[in-house]
Amino acid sequence: MSSPSDFSYKNFSFKLLYLPY
Repeated sequence: MSSPSDFSYKNFSFKLLYLPY
């Protein structure tokens, strides 16, 4: 499970979680 898509998705999720506002 080391795909670029997964990485991008994780990054996006983290950004949203870290910057919800």
